[in-house]
Amino acid sequence: MTQSFLRYPLQDGYIHNWLVAGPQLIAIDRSDASSAQQVSACAPSDSGIVETPCERAQFTSAGPAGGVSQLMWRYLACDDDHLVDLTGAYPSPHALRAWAYSEVVAPANLSTCLTLHSFGPVQVWLNGHLAVHHQGHDERTLYRLEIEFNLVKGSNAILVRLEQPRGDSTPLAIALQLRGAGHPRLRVRIPTRNRNTQLHQAVERLARRAYLERDLYAGPEALYIKWPATLRAQRRLLLRVQKPSGDIVGEAQPVVSAGLSQHLLEGTWVKDGRYQVKVLPDFEEFIQGLRVSRDLEVNLLHSSYRDEPQGEQGERAIELLQHAAWWTDGIYAELAAMALGLWKQVNAKAILRAINEVLAQQAGCDELLAGLLFMAYRYADHPSFPPSLISPLEECLLGYDYRANTETAHRIQGLDDDGAIVRHACSILAGQRYPTRRFLWSGRSGSWHQADGEQRALAWLARRAQGGFAAWDSGEGFAAMLLGLVALVDHAVSETLSELAAATVDKLLFTLAINSFRGVFGSTHGATSAASITDARMEPTAGISRLLWGVGCWNQHMAAAYALATSSKYVCPPVHQMIALDRPVALWARERHITAWRDINDEPVADQEINKVTYKTPDYMLCSAQDYRAGAAGSVEHIWQATLGPSAVIFVNHPRCLNQKDAYPANFWRGNGVLPRVAQWRDLLIALHQLPAGDWLGYTHAHFPIAAFDAYTLRQGWAFARKGDAYLALTASAGMHLIKVGPGAFRELRSVGRQNVWLCQMGRAAQDGSFAEFQRAVLNLPLRFDGLGVSLVSLRGDAVAFDWSGPFQVQGKVQALGGFPHYASPHCTCALGSTEMDIRFEDWTLRLDLDPAEQ
Repeated sequence: MTQSFLRYPLQDGYIHNWLVAGPQLIAIDRSDASSAQQVSACAPSDSGIVETPCERAQFTSAGPAGGVSQLMWRYLACDDDHLVDLTGAYPSPHALRAWAYSEVVAPANLSTCLTLHSFGPVQVWLNGHLAVHHQGHDERTLYRLEIEFNLVKGSNAILVRLEQPRGDSTPLAIALQLRGAGHPRLRVRIPTRNRNTQLHQAVERLARRAYLERDLYAGPEALYIKWPATLRAQRRLLLRVQKPSGDIVGEAQPVVSAGLSQHLLEGTWVKDGRYQVKVLPDFEEFIQGLRVSRDLEVNLLHSSYRDEPQGEQGERAIELLQHAAWWTDGIYAELAAMALGLWKQVNAKAILRAINEVLAQQAGCDELLAGLLFMAYRYADHPSFPPSLISPLEECLLGYDYRANTETAHRIQGLDDDGAIVRHACSILAGQRYPTRRFLWSGRSGSWHQADGEQRALAWLARRAQGGFAAWDSGEGFAAMLLGLVALVDHAVSETLSELAAATVDKLLFTLAINSFRGVFGSTHGATSAASITDARMEPTAGISRLLWGVGCWNQHMAAAYALATSSKYVCPPVHQMIALDRPVALWARERHITAWRDINDEPVADQEINKVTYKTPDYMLCSAQDYRAGAAGSVEHIWQATLGPSAVIFVNHPRCLNQKDAYPANFWRGNGVLPRVAQWRDLLIALHQLPAGDWLGYTHAHFPIAAFDAYTLRQGWAFARKGDAYLALTASAGMHLIKVGPGAFRELRSVGRQNVWLCQMGRAAQDGSFAEFQRAVLNLPLRFDGLGVSLVSLRGDAVAFDWSGPFQVQGKVQALGGFPHYASPHCTCALGSTEMDIRFEDWTLRLDLDPAEQ
């Protein structure tokens, strides 16, 4: 077949245009810690690529144990972070292996330096010769290698094989840069079977200009894909909305031109979840072999958001089950159908799929396992329960490894520690159900599993009683904990364990209530996901708030909400709903939680704690983690947030890449490459950022979703936003500008610079007058930036000073940024380590006793 070439320039010396193949999934033994490393170590020394790659050409690749994969070369263009990024959601346990190929055309023989950035093991062949073979270090850290080599006149083939030993939870990406005197004359070419290369590049340019204004569309909100008014070209393109599985749910084929806003569908038309908007060539061009495309990630929800309480909890529980059964997929959709008596709707194949995922111990299997145990306890004896599921369900519960991934090293931290209660609960409930049966992995009886789970659960409960929640205010963590705890409340035969679990649910829901604003869990979070923080309607606790308080919305996170809605024993105390729905003139709350424990004697790790604050008014909420590990490498933490509404959420972070997938601990919106130093005084927040030399992206940015505001403006170095009667003003000492292309289009304020001071001042109509008056007052504030320091007089007349190393001062007095009580607010005050809590609202008081000896 005739071969043509796509030709491109380098981008700042980086190769942005590639052919990629894979990833190839290579099965590993999860029980053998060395298995994944052995896959990489046993990779063949040759590339495995016999023929010169060409777009849409196929080849075979051998894997361990004689396995063979059929792969195809496809075209990929990098985003502005320069990464050849193949990170995705892949089934575990598997290692990943992929290839990337490009050709560099030199006008003469040249000496150059190749700089390679990679996560995990990588090999590079230059003109057929192995030039780099590196085993990698930390698979979640981007490392750098440099080699000197000579380019020959004409085409130079660069082939990269990249790997990840544990592909279900780590990035799979590389970047390659060429540096040297001849770079302006270097070009990239990509072999293709498509003869009309000009058409390919015309479609590619048009597709890259497309953008979405939101990350999520819910209820009647219409999903539009847009192009800028400055567009000069026009062409008919094929637009598809599809699930990650490839199922198409919407399609259009418009003529794209300047300013086009193309309607695709509405949230009410589809089930809850993640989708892709694919921008493709016209259908006729597509079937003739033109395969250039661009994918835009989006979340869609069937349910609308409620910011005013509606209905009684019993009514909302039925509504939740109906939503789960009809508008979500997975094991909890099937449980909801069973709870509603919709036995003809039960999908046995979906349940068998969940059983297989549990036995394979894929990511999220603990949540599925808890669902299967609910099924066994509540419905397996029902006459309408599918007989074909009885044996597979029992085999799964007896065949699961309940101790997998529970053995820890010296410390237990964060989300894994909080979520461990799900696995402990599953061990207890499975052991109770089959007390005399032998379990496959342990070879021990069900009674042993019950006792082992109870011991671990009691230790876990003691930690939550004394030190709070390790991944503080994590929506994902709270949902997991509620699932495990409610399972124990309902089904544990130990009365002590059941009562302690119920008291811990009370503590957790109080924490959720006091840090919520009209159903939005808008707090700082010890762990989160990008989808949860860019729009609160995707938060894992949104359905819990809708169920218990009457505000929020349903989404695909149904496990904990199902457990609460169908619980026969747990009833949420009325005082919690009162606190959640209260709209105080000004609530100032502080908390302190232990974030890490030693596995010996359940001792907290020194200096591993979080001190956080929440300031809540009728119109907005501002929350932050105070001076948390400033300057250290960040991960999945969400340090501060201003909440004006479910979609109107504003925060600043230091991104590590343009990808939003959870395999990146710190990605585009979630986490920080380097943690800032933050201080908050009621409605004023200061965040100091100090980035390392040679930082990958070199900027910090604010999530500023203009489509979610009633009004906004950018003026004199400030960004102003209004939602209802809430106002926000945001500025950065290094300046900022609104991004109009890429994954943050029209919701990203970017500020370039290694040292930066971000300042957020909140306001409200009742306090500051009109939006115009608020802006004038902010612009007239006495404000002085000095490197990584700032001094100002706030809107409330407080003289504030803060820098990277000194104390936080308000009106000349040092304000503590740590050493807070466990809880300190008008609703509850107690010391860290106390096992008693009095929760108050007006004339109501609820006393929690979390001491096992008192149960």
